[in-house]
Amino acid sequence: DVPSVDTVLMLRPTESPVVFLQQLGRGLRLHEGKESLHVIDFIGNHRSFLLKPRVLLSLGPPGAFSSAAALDAVVSGEFTLPEGCSVHYDLEAVELLRGLQSTKGPRDALADFCYSYADEEAQRPTATQTWRSRFNPDSARPRGGWFRFLEAEHLLDEEERRVLARYGAFLDEVERSSATKSYKLVTLRAMLHEGALSDGIGVDALADAAHRIVAGDPRLVRDTTNKELPDPLKATRGTWRAYWRKWPIAAWLGELRGDPSEWFTLDQDKFTAAFNIAPEDADPLAAMVAELVEYRLVRYLDGKDVRATVGKSEMVCRVSHSGGRPMIWLDRRHHPEIPSGTLKFTADGRSYEGDFRKEALNVARLPDEAGNALHPLLRGWFGPSAGHPGTDHRVVFDLQGGQVELRPLEAVAADAGDATLPLFPTLAVACGAFAEPDRAIHEAATIHLLGPAASTAERTREFVAFARGDSMDGGADPVRHGDPLRFKWARGVDRDELIGERVLVEYRNGGTSTALKRLQLEHGQYVLKSDNSAIAPITGVREMQIVARLEQVLRQRDINTLDEHIGEEHLRKQIMALHGDEAGRTNWQVGHVSLPGQAILLVTLDKAAMPDIPYVDHFEGPDTMVWSSQTSTGPDGKRGREILEALDTGTQIHLWVRKRKPDVSFTYCGLVVPISHEGAKPMSVRFRLLTPLEQPVARRLGVSERD
Repeated sequence: DVPSVDTVLMLRPTESPVVFLQQLGRGLRLHEGKESLHVIDFIGNHRSFLLKPRVLLSLGPPGAFSSAAALDAVVSGEFTLPEGCSVHYDLEAVELLRGLQSTKGPRDALADFCYSYADEEAQRPTATQTWRSRFNPDSARPRGGWFRFLEAEHLLDEEERRVLARYGAFLDEVERSSATKSYKLVTLRAMLHEGALSDGIGVDALADAAHRIVAGDPRLVRDTTNKELPDPLKATRGTWRAYWRKWPIAAWLGELRGDPSEWFTLDQDKFTAAFNIAPEDADPLAAMVAELVEYRLVRYLDGKDVRATVGKSEMVCRVSHSGGRPMIWLDRRHHPEIPSGTLKFTADGRSYEGDFRKEALNVARLPDEAGNALHPLLRGWFGPSAGHPGTDHRVVFDLQGGQVELRPLEAVAADAGDATLPLFPTLAVACGAFAEPDRAIHEAATIHLLGPAASTAERTREFVAFARGDSMDGGADPVRHGDPLRFKWARGVDRDELIGERVLVEYRNGGTSTALKRLQLEHGQYVLKSDNSAIAPITGVREMQIVARLEQVLRQRDINTLDEHIGEEHLRKQIMALHGDEAGRTNWQVGHVSLPGQAILLVTLDKAAMPDIPYVDHFEGPDTMVWSSQTSTGPDGKRGREILEALDTGTQIHLWVRKRKPDVSFTYCGLVVPISHEGAKPMSVRFRLLTPLEQPVARRLGVSERD
């Protein structure tokens, strides 16, 4: 934070408008004698290069700027920035951007997500992973469908490109064929499950496989329940087979419309593909078909769950955006009863005043806060990409009883009792966002709370950050390094209301500092005290600003869906399933497995049976473990940063331990947080266990009270 900086060199590519503005903002601080900022951008060959002019233009009046429109405005100078702001592009830069524009253009949120996922995971996301991440694969249909979209973005491997070229029409049919029920998709899934896409399968065997799939999912049981099948689980084999042959199998054969299908045929009693599949294509084609089938089933069943939760007085509207700012399209054609004008509505238990225009609700106000409150509300529900192209965010208006209530209808519904809060990498970042609540959601990752913690969370008024250091490690409810802390913004709260509370404070101390302290009033003077008695108190001064109050020290059960498994022993295959990788897409034979949002450490304590491995892993006590990385991992590498920066990024590090290699099972030790590290390739990391080992588990692993 050096306000006198007057030159910024752009050396690191970014596709995030927020990160770009943060980088630029480092040079925009006012300072005596500083008249202008010079920005030198060396990034011209990265796919994000056209981001900058669009972002700068979007700082003015709302509007979505294409790259062409942005460049035209830069050349003509006919655009508006906030008062006191101006930007000038050298003519050479303009011409360079215009020349490059013909080969590269802006992408939407869907492509941004796919690229970011591929960069981080070294593999593209599947359609279901994309949907579960709140992006909409169906938005790729105008570009030819999901796989053609990935091909255009250079995200398919050679095998997938070959299969797409040979069987693209069939993949189109799987992706786009009508499906008012789940039956056709279940039939395909059954065929794939039996490995019969290339060679075919008997009709009865196919129906039996479909029945096993339906029986394993209560949602599919409900979907297949009707007058002919009042109880699918109790139907006789003959009844089920006849029903399945009459409907989905007949549909795939084209019999229901009286037109033979070009995709499947019946050879005597064998249901088989009507086109030839080359032996080298059998497995990759099956994988691509399975990807589409799983996505369509997930989306169909999500939609069924959504419709089941919407009452007669409720209307669903989509979230869109204007210039990157989320808004709600008011679908008056289907819902003419949506009110108009300025009126009050409630959301998350708070009363808002909103401007319901002809086409959209794009402004809402809170009585005690400045700015447009709709933006943080929607971003609190759906994350930083709320309403962006490629997403499928929706809200519900409930008009029951003459009152208007707004709630999220998440396209990817969270588990009951979940709540998502912003996660700030440090307390300092949270303090920096305090003055700009609209940016607060943008600059944060997210964290999911579970159980009772979720039920009391206020998504638009609270955030989470991890504790650093042990200054508050004391008292009845100590805060230790790595503890997840749930805060509530202290806007409009009088200091006297916070006396005795633990508060987040920003103050000047030869620079800007932040601290988590307990606010006390002694002899008419505010004092900030540590719960750790070894640390001296700080005398309060006028310039101190209370940013937030500590609501709760979160425990493992509040953030870890695997909390109930702590202390249990599981085989490696079971561990894969617990972490959502049943298919084994990742190599689980290594000691450090990376999945989205997770780092899983599989540790063997006694390396006697593994003499070629130079790693030394050991417990220092029930709540502390020292772990050695692989010889290729250092603090500056991707895997090293994943571990050491886990508190910044919100990555959950899961620890599984076995005593010796012959032990086939690993004991789950829960989440761990990094305390310190030393060395490189391999590096040694000291972890704190969020939940100390209970005595029976510690004895099983040979851990003494204090090793």
